[in-house]
Amino acid sequence: MILAICAPGHVASAIREAADLLGETVRTANIDDPDLFMVALGCRAVVYVAEPRLLDARGDCVAERMRAVVRASHAPGVERVVVVFPHGEVWREEALVLQRDGVGYTILRARPLIDELADATNLHAARSVWLPRGKSVELTSRRSLALAIRDGITRDDWCGATIDVPSERIEIAEAMQRAAAIAGAGVRVHVSSPSVSFAMRKLSLWLGREPPQLEELCDRLGARLSTSSAA
Repeated sequence: MILAICAPGHVASAIREAADLLGETVRTANIDDPDLFMVALGCRAVVYVAEPRLLDARGDCVAERMRAVVRASHAPGVERVVVVFPHGEVWREEALVLQRDGVGYTILRARPLIDELADATNLHAARSVWLPRGKSVELTSRRSLALAIRDGITRDDWCGATIDVPSERIEIAEAMQRAAAIAGAGVRVHVSSPSVSFAMRKLSLWLGREPPQLEELCDRLGARLSTSSAA
């Protein structure tokens, strides 16, 4: 059995997919559970997710949350702790709590999931989307995360390691096309120069043809890639 300390969402689904690959069942818990040790009894592994939606990760590092996970990891039967962090260094303090305790662990650093992008805005409400040429973002698939979680639980050479979950750098326009396909939305994605894209997006917003949050999302994804590339 695998204990998943994670709120519902695509990352939680990746944990269940990893468990299915291993022929294991999943027991779920919240990080605020007053006695995670008792919940972890009989579990082979503990998988803790610092941010349930990697796309919206804010970087709120709270070391006490990891201390609760570490206490749960000492329950009889637990062999490995797998932690999923959004990509970046802001969770260093939480990671140090885990590393200093000496329990068997694997830390996975993951980019936002393309499945999360499909849910982040109501693409069904858009007839067309205008996006600038030349902007790109790094995303990973839910399947890639599931495989990494599986390996984090089972691979001895990953014990004590920090692993970057495989991701793909793609144009934001292509990412939106893939997200629309996942969401089953018939939106048309147009790619143009930044100036034309900006004008058409403003016009679409004014006409009510493009979800308002889509513009902010695309800008945020582009800014996140720029920040990570500079780090």
